[in-house]
Amino acid sequence: MQRGALVACAVAAVALTSSCSEPSPSAGADHEQPSHSADSAASSRPTRAATMSRTAPSTLTTPPGSTQTVTLAAVGDIMLDRRVEEQIDRYGTDAVLAGARPELRRADVTVGNLETPIGDQPDPIGKNFSFLSDPETVEVLTDGGFDLVTLANNHILDHGSSGLRSTQRLLDQTGIEHVGAGKNEAAAHEATIIESNGQRLAFLGYFQLHPVNSDIDYTTWIAGPDTPGVAWADPELISHDVTTARKQADHVIVMLHAGREVGGTELTKGQYAAGQAALDAGATAVLGAHPHVLQAWQQSDGQFVAWSLGNFIFDFPNGSPQTDSAILQLTLDGEGISEVSWYPTEVIDTFPVVQDRQRDGAEIDRLVESLEGAPAVR
Repeated sequence: MQRGALVACAVAAVALTSSCSEPSPSAGADHEQPSHSADSAASSRPTRAATMSRTAPSTLTTPPGSTQTVTLAAVGDIMLDRRVEEQIDRYGTDAVLAGARPELRRADVTVGNLETPIGDQPDPIGKNFSFLSDPETVEVLTDGGFDLVTLANNHILDHGSSGLRSTQRLLDQTGIEHVGAGKNEAAAHEATIIESNGQRLAFLGYFQLHPVNSDIDYTTWIAGPDTPGVAWADPELISHDVTTARKQADHVIVMLHAGREVGGTELTKGQYAAGQAALDAGATAVLGAHPHVLQAWQQSDGQFVAWSLGNFIFDFPNGSPQTDSAILQLTLDGEGISEVSWYPTEVIDTFPVVQDRQRDGAEIDRLVESLEGAPAVR
C-alpha cells in the first residue's frame, strides 16, 4: 500500500534489530486503568517521499528467498476514548501520531489493534469499562497510514452490535481493512488479503478472554451462524482458518488478543495455545495484544511471534510500565520473515513518541532485548 509524503518530526527514529537463533516458536482481571499524568477522513495515498526526516533502523538481514520484499509495521492497543479523546479535542487528531508518524508510514503495510468502537450513538452494555470514540477519531488511523486493524478484542462490542457496525462502516469509508469481527461467524473468521510488492498477505484476527479473567462472560461475544460478534481464539478454528488462508496468500498474519490484562510478561496457557496453533498451521507471524505491556518475542525458520506489543495509544499514567512500547517492523520475503526491527516508543500523555536509543529509548531497547526468547507460561 502506498501512502502520502512523510511529515517531519523532531524526535530521531531508532530501531533495535535482531536476527534470532532461538528455538522455534513451536518448541488478568479486566481493568483498563485511566491515566492521572499531567497534560503535556480518507485521503489518497501517493508514493512515499524518497527521503526520511529520521534515521532508518539498522538491520541484520538473512538471505532473502525473493527479490520482492514487503515491510510490515505493527503496533499494539489503540484506544481513542476517555483521556485520549480529551487530548484529541484539545490538540487535534494530527497531534496524536506526531511523534511516530514517519515510522508508521515508512512501511508498506501498517496494522494495529483498534481497542474501541467508533460511533456517535451510545448503547453501553453495562461493563465496568466501556469505550466509544467519536467518529472524527478515525482520522488518527488514516493519518498514521494504517491499512488494517483487528477488531477482535474485549471492547469492540462495548456498545453492542450497533457499535460494531458503525466502526466497520467508518473504517470502510476511509479505506481501512478490518478483521476478527463481523455480522456472523463466517465474516468474523474471514481472512482479509492485502497485496503489496507482488506478495499477498492474509490477515486473521482472534480474541480470547475467559470469565475468570474478566467482569463479564466474553464467550457471549462469539459470532454465531446468524449473529454478530468476534472470532474466538479456539486453537482448532485458528488452525483451520490459517490452513485455508495459506491457499490464498503468500503469508498469513494472525492478530491475537489474549492473555492477562496488566498481568506482567507471563503468558496464559490459552494465549500460548492459540498462538502456537497459528504457527503450527503455517502462519508467518503472530502479533499479540491485550496485556498492555510488551511480552516475549521470537524469530525462527522464517516465522515470528510477538506475544504482546503493549499499548500504542492509551491513557495509562506517564512513566508506568504500560507506557513502554515499540513499533515492530517485519520484512517479509518469499520464504518468511527476513528482518526484524524495533522502534522504541514511549506513550507520553496518551500519545506515542519514538525515542532516541542513545537517550530515553535505551531502557526500552534493553527491555525488548530481554524479552527475546521463549515465553514463560502459566
